[in-house]
Amino acid sequence: MKNNKTSIGVFFDQPNIHMENNMTQTISQLAKMDFVKREMARLAWKCLRVNLDEWTYDVSNALPHRKHYEKKYFLVRLPYTMKFVNLHWSNSVLDKFGFVNKTIKDQVTHDHFIGSYTVGECALDNPEKYLIGDETLQTFTEELYPYTFITNYVTQSENKVLSGLKGKVLTKDKYKTIGIKLYDNNSNPCENPELPEGFTEWENNKYFGSSLSEFMC
Repeated sequence: MKNNKTSIGVFFDQPNIHMENNMTQTISQLAKMDFVKREMARLAWKCLRVNLDEWTYDVSNALPHRKHYEKKYFLVRLPYTMKFVNLHWSNSVLDKFGFVNKTIKDQVTHDHFIGSYTVGECALDNPEKYLIGDETLQTFTEELYPYTFITNYVTQSENKVLSGLKGKVLTKDKYKTIGIKLYDNNSNPCENPELPEGFTEWENNKYFGSSLSEFMC
C-alpha cells in the first residue's frame, strides 16, 4: 500500500481521526455539522415533510422504470448535497494513488456510505421519527441528515459495483461484500460509522421482506 501523503489537491472537510473515534464520535461530529449544514438540514426537513402526502404506498414502493418511480426519485433527492466530508480511503485507492485529496477523473471518486437519496427515502418511510412534529427536526438534523456528507475515496469501478448493490445487500455489508478495506489518513484500518438506529431493520424489511426484493435481486 502506498503511504504517499503528497497533496494533489485541496482538502475538503478532512477530519483527522482514528478507527476508534469513528465509534465514539457521533455522526453529527463526524460530519462537522455547523450552522450552514444545520440550515441545509432544516430546509431539507421542511421540503420532505411538506410533501409527505405525496409519499403514498405506491410511490414508496415504486420500481425503476415503472409507474410512480419519477415521483419517488424526485422526492428522495430532496436532501441531496454536493458537500463532502471524506473519512477514509479504500485499499485499492491507496495501492494505486496514495492519499488523494480530490477525485481523479475516471479513476477515483467519492462514495457515500449512505447516499442522500437513501436518507430521503428513510425519512419519508419513517415520518414519525424524522418528519412529523417540530421535535423531529433535531433527530433528523443530528442523527440522519449528517450521513449525506459522509464519503470515502474509492475507485470508480468500486463505486459502480457499490451503487448496484442497493436492494441486494444491506448497507452495513456492502463494503465487506466486495472486499473493500478502509484506512484513515494515518494508515489505520477503519470501519464505516455506525448506521442510524433502526436503519438496518427498515432496510431489511423494505428490500428483503417485500416484493421489492424480487425485482432488485
